[in-house]
Amino acid sequence: MFAKVSPRALRLRRSAAVVAFALSAGSALALPAHAQGRVTSPKDFFGFNIGDDYKLATYTQFIDYWKKIDGESDRMVVQEIGKSAEGRPQLMAIITSPENFKLLDRYKEISRKLAQAEGLTDAEARALAKEGKAVVWFDGGLHATEVLGAHQLIETTYQLVSRNDEETQRFLKDLIILAVHANPDGMELVSGWYMQEPDDKKKTFGTIPRLYQKYVGHDNNRDFFILNQNESINIARIQYHEWYPQIVYNHHQTGPAGTIMFAPPFRDPFNYSFDPLIPLGIDMVGANMHTRFAVEGKPGVTMRSGASYSTWWNGGLRTAVYFHNQVGLLTESIGTPTPMEIRCRATTSSRAPTPRIPSPRSRGTSASRSTTRSPPTTRCSISRPSARGLPLQHLQDGEERDRARQPRQVDHDADRSGGAAGADRQGPQHRGRRGTGVIVCRRRSTRSAGRCPPSISMRCAIRPSVTLAATSSRPPSPTLGPPPSS
Repeated sequence: MFAKVSPRALRLRRSAAVVAFALSAGSALALPAHAQGRVTSPKDFFGFNIGDDYKLATYTQFIDYWKKIDGESDRMVVQEIGKSAEGRPQLMAIITSPENFKLLDRYKEISRKLAQAEGLTDAEARALAKEGKAVVWFDGGLHATEVLGAHQLIETTYQLVSRNDEETQRFLKDLIILAVHANPDGMELVSGWYMQEPDDKKKTFGTIPRLYQKYVGHDNNRDFFILNQNESINIARIQYHEWYPQIVYNHHQTGPAGTIMFAPPFRDPFNYSFDPLIPLGIDMVGANMHTRFAVEGKPGVTMRSGASYSTWWNGGLRTAVYFHNQVGLLTESIGTPTPMEIRCRATTSSRAPTPRIPSPRSRGTSASRSTTRSPPTTRCSISRPSARGLPLQHLQDGEERDRARQPRQVDHDADRSGGAAGADRQGPQHRGRRGTGVIVCRRRSTRSAGRCPPSISMRCAIRPSVTLAATSSRPPSPTLGPPPSS
């Protein structure tokens, strides 16, 4: 399906649905010259499975492992995309089929031409989209104490280069996967600090004496608008000047209380500055992810108004990409290397399916399965649609592309759909202020997380698991929640 657009201002994007894997691109690639043989597993290399209790790998070990499997597999090439703030190499892994590596420069050029759409006719754009491959980015480790993200990079890349099932082979054939480590210094600091304590019961992140990014710490995810830090600059160069991925998947912790994970769709209203194909693309990938969670029997994933995450924060790794017409995904997962408890939310409604959590955790079940020990659900659910072929997205430049509505129009639309008045009927936590273009959210006090009535409380010890990716339909509420914390 193709939207009718003017050739003079055509902006083409390969539509959403591609595996979400992190990587940045920098230098020219050397073609793998070795045949695929046995690939060393994380267990054999580190001495433990990714996700084992009380176990973390440092960034030094991460580098050594990626270099080792790069030498063992013809599906993977590891590149340095720049230096971190403390001078460490920031790595990106490019993962695809051996056949695609032979034409990698051509596929990179196609992705650039479709993203910039300069001088392309409709026919030329269609031909390029047919010839090219979908480019998918997934990253990990941006917030270093959120250790699931960096460690899923290890497990996910291993599975992609070692598995030979039909689905994995299709992903490798149809996709160019960029896996990128977002904060090398932070992983070295946090993992080293945690693992230096010989007594497992005393291991902690709470006593780390300095920032896990040299200059800005946790606020490294506020830097993707102004680009002050080395790591942000390296990432932006890959995303907006070299590879132009169609999907960007950013891992975070920790998910909303009482759930295992948040995955898109994000809460309403979506940012009306974006072309409609952006939120629709997010919803499409998210719906596929939530469906796969349900099919695989992995409950506890929430969406929409189940958390405060939205498309209105513009300075983050996954939100800056919206202004480049890329589908940005965020997941917020539960899990630490130290076993922990997850209790249900403090309301009996948490046991019943709702639009924001269609598959809640049932009483007495485990909080989650270790996705590090099974094919990561989000990887498959993001990759599968793109590997089967998706329609192209046509996004126009110039005045025709500027679809941002004025705040007064937004208020008017909200009023016609019962916006402000409807919000009043919902209660004091959702009240829209008319005539200002600003939506105010007042939250009523609730019980703190973990204080569930004994009749529905659940004790769920979990192990660290791979951060999952998701998106789906948008929340029904016309109000906007507080800005996201990640």
